[in-house]
Amino acid sequence: MNRLIWFSILLLGSHFLAAQKWDYNWVFGDSNTGLVEGASVLNFEQSPPDTTLYNYKEVFAFTGIAWMSNAEGQLQAYSNGCVVNNREHRTMLNGGGLNPGAVYNYYCPKYGYPYSGAMMLPYPGSAKRYGLFSISRYNSTSTPRDLLYNEIDMDGDGGLGEVVIKNKSVVTDSLADQINACRHANGRDWWVLTPRNNSNRFYLTLFDSAGVQTPREIITGPAWNEVYWGAQFLFSPDGTMFARANPYNGTDIYSFDRCSGALNHMLHLPFPTDTVLVCGFTFSPNSRFLYYSLLWNVWQIDLQAADPMASLTKVAEYDGFVSLFATRFYEMLLSPEGKIYIGCTNGVNVFHVIHKPNEKGEDCMLEQHGFYILSYHLGRMPNMPNYRLYDAEGTVCDSLGINGYTAAWSPPVNGLLPSVSVFPNPAGPGETLHFVDNRGNKPAVVYLYDLSGRLLQRAEWPQGMDYLQLPAPESSGMILYRVIGQRGELLRAGKLVVR
Repeated sequence: MNRLIWFSILLLGSHFLAAQKWDYNWVFGDSNTGLVEGASVLNFEQSPPDTTLYNYKEVFAFTGIAWMSNAEGQLQAYSNGCVVNNREHRTMLNGGGLNPGAVYNYYCPKYGYPYSGAMMLPYPGSAKRYGLFSISRYNSTSTPRDLLYNEIDMDGDGGLGEVVIKNKSVVTDSLADQINACRHANGRDWWVLTPRNNSNRFYLTLFDSAGVQTPREIITGPAWNEVYWGAQFLFSPDGTMFARANPYNGTDIYSFDRCSGALNHMLHLPFPTDTVLVCGFTFSPNSRFLYYSLLWNVWQIDLQAADPMASLTKVAEYDGFVSLFATRFYEMLLSPEGKIYIGCTNGVNVFHVIHKPNEKGEDCMLEQHGFYILSYHLGRMPNMPNYRLYDAEGTVCDSLGINGYTAAWSPPVNGLLPSVSVFPNPAGPGETLHFVDNRGNKPAVVYLYDLSGRLLQRAEWPQGMDYLQLPAPESSGMILYRVIGQRGELLRAGKLVVR
């Protein structure tokens, strides 16, 4: 191989090594709530993420479908299934008219597309193009039929982006309203998976540097009935498994080969016994645990247990908190910082947070209403793959010279800001307060005060401890807390309610 080719491969590998920030911006909110108009943009250059409110320049209803940043973490585009918006929060050039049909005509002017089958992916081998895949529904009573492809070129419109391919049909069939993707073992391309409705058939599409390839059909596992809504559909962060779950069909787990694309049914689990219509569902960053959010409760299953269902553990029960509406548990999404954010079933401005999802049982530290945003959001989460899953080292497919950093979360990039999370809030008298360290387990001191400034408690936070537990005061009311670092710097201050 000549030097020029080797040099090109090395450049490609270094690009992928640095490209870890495609999921660094999350967008929530719309211009039709009547409460707060605009988008909360969460940026994960720090932890917890910075939140900024942007006003839309056009009418936009957003239920949370697809977002995309570039490799450096700068917001590029997002979609509500009706249009593609650019980073200035207005319709991208040629970005209107996605998923045409009766559903578009009825819902898009007011509400946004009501179904969540969409995903944005970096175009393999390009730093300036993105692919947007979506499941199109002709009318609200019909089964979704088409898997459509749209292509975004960020060189268009002076760098704000242009949709250059729109509503191109990839699959025409009775598809379910679900889609997800997993990085190919070569570290560059993508596998895109969507199921056929009322069957055990899947369509697997290779998205490579030449574009969208002809899908292959795979038949495996039990047939699911036509009730697909109210659930999530995803690959494990390590790419070895695929899973889907909902209250009507149970949980099915499949093995997946990122090199060949082979998908084989591996395990069926009965659904947790909560009576629910919708649920959230995701893997832990290390791919060991499954989490279910079922309106009233959140459950964890250990896939490494001899009997996974016997490991079923309730890690949270809805505490009754209301933020305009009830903040019951809904869909889940793994963040770049390695935490799981849980949306709610109504238009609220909070998320629940699982701070340590790789830990077993209640040690996962689920904080209810632990993160506030500046706008109101329905709780739907987009489909986002593990962008930090790269080449499968040593396999026959590891042939492009890509040696990317592989993880389900981002290491401290650009220096994550020192931060401490505190929960539960509100807390009961004497209930254990959890102070969770996101700073690298450095020493600190925690102070609790009443509203008059009287010191109630002082606790040393030793070196090497990633959390500290303190009892809440026995009397109800408002208390103030301060967390001071080893150099005297203020790490966090706030209010806690004891009720």
